[in-house]
Amino acid sequence: MDATRGVPLPSPGYGAWADRGARGKRYSLQTVLVLAVAARIAGYRGVTAFAQFAALLDQDQRQAVGCFFSPSKQCYTTPNTTTFHNIMAALPPDTLDEAVGAWARQLSEQAAEDRRKQVLQQQTDAAEPPSAQARASTLGPFDRPPVCMDGKDVRGASKQTPEGRRMLVAGVEHGTGLVLGQLEIDSKTNEIPALRELAPKLKLAGRIATYDPLHCQHETARVLLEECQAHYVVTGVKDNQPTIARELREMDFTHCPMVETYDKEHGRRERRWYWIKDLSGPQCKGKANLYGRKQAIRIKRERRKLRRGKVVKTSVEVSYALTSLSPAEASPEQLADLIRNHRHIENRLHYVRDFTYDEDRCRVYVRDLPRNLACLSNAAISIIRCQTHFRYVPVANRHFAARQQEVLDLLMQSPNP
Repeated sequence: MDATRGVPLPSPGYGAWADRGARGKRYSLQTVLVLAVAARIAGYRGVTAFAQFAALLDQDQRQAVGCFFSPSKQCYTTPNTTTFHNIMAALPPDTLDEAVGAWARQLSEQAAEDRRKQVLQQQTDAAEPPSAQARASTLGPFDRPPVCMDGKDVRGASKQTPEGRRMLVAGVEHGTGLVLGQLEIDSKTNEIPALRELAPKLKLAGRIATYDPLHCQHETARVLLEECQAHYVVTGVKDNQPTIARELREMDFTHCPMVETYDKEHGRRERRWYWIKDLSGPQCKGKANLYGRKQAIRIKRERRKLRRGKVVKTSVEVSYALTSLSPAEASPEQLADLIRNHRHIENRLHYVRDFTYDEDRCRVYVRDLPRNLACLSNAAISIIRCQTHFRYVPVANRHFAARQQEVLDLLMQSPNP
């Protein structure tokens, strides 16, 4: 399967299938996963729904995906609910996550390379050919979309688990919404070490990672800067780092560069002011000393809740952020966009999985079934995001639910050269 069209799937003989004899093995792993991903793209939510989606396929479609031909029934049959359940519960989740993440990262790299070639071509077509320095300048930290990283509780599975928690941490591209990787958080720890473990797997070299105040940790910053060769933006500093938070509150941002933004959505008006302070000067030495920090950002948010066009409530909030990007590497406008767009992981992944795919109400908990279903959702979301004519995932779900052949072609056919 071509990486630009579908997800490269694990080997058909991997995992639970490897321990079974040939007797009774009717469906290859690739067939089952193609049907499951196709059903997910069409909006089907669980293993029972996967079997219903497969049963709706005609004989030609079943043959195309490699379904079993029954000599007694003289037709191609599809996996039932038990087959989907057993395979998705037994499939090694690290293998599935790596396959989906590797495809998404490859797609991201191809898009970045296309943009880079376009910029260089524009420079070549200019009056003067670009110098070597100009060519190198096109490879900055904003050459590829930043990546937001955050954890999510799979609430339905957590309620059924003796440890009381099934959590996943994921990395999502700003803008595109591609899910670059996912990792389950061990029940005896939290998402802080899990994020440090996930970051090197996302291949973040030369990119920017944004994350929540929970991860305002020296070791997390060190992992990103040294092991991943990436930049970071901590979108908030709170009381988990009391000394850094206090020093940021005491800093004078009066004469610093400032950016103002304004939004009106969700029944409210929100105005934001960003003051950017360079921390490289001697007067800031040792202050807000998070590992590798180069700039501090003071953010003031004024929210006005509207009802029938009138303001009914006004709130003001002040927060602070830190970044390893220098003033030469990121402008105030770019830093404001990075902090603002960090919410993409909530809007373009967590919200879609919770409400569109109903993950929080799904009560499956057996073995690795919750994580593998979440991985299928990630794959479906990433594939839909690549179809740029769909603005929302539910619209794409309804489109593909009525066009089963189109979703199968999307997964199985290579793109035109």
